[in-house]
Amino acid sequence: MKPLFAVFILATTLIGCVGHSSLSGDVFSASEAKKIQNISDGVIISIRPITIQKAGDQIPLGVIGGAVLGVLLGNTVGGATGRTLATGAGAVVGGVAGHSVQNF
Repeated sequence: MKPLFAVFILATTLIGCVGHSSLSGDVFSASEAKKIQNISDGVIISIRPITIQKAGDQIPLGVIGGAVLGVLLGNTVGGATGRTLATGAGAVVGGVAGHSVQNF
């Protein structure tokens, strides 16, 4: 049971790296983008690409749900070490698939 828990923790940690970080200076929520801004005359020195998150991007339900489903399905495959590896792979693949479905 300990290897299964370790794989689950590792997979959950890796899934957290999927997608854009909301802590980045290049990611804004939809409500932040709709605020009235003060405008001043000036010269544009540089332009950088940004990402505006959809309202559903705030809660990673797709990633969490996909990872849980992947763990459950991966745990039914193989035995001993193979089962542990399949469980970890299922969590990662399920998390990525859930993220893709949520952002579709």
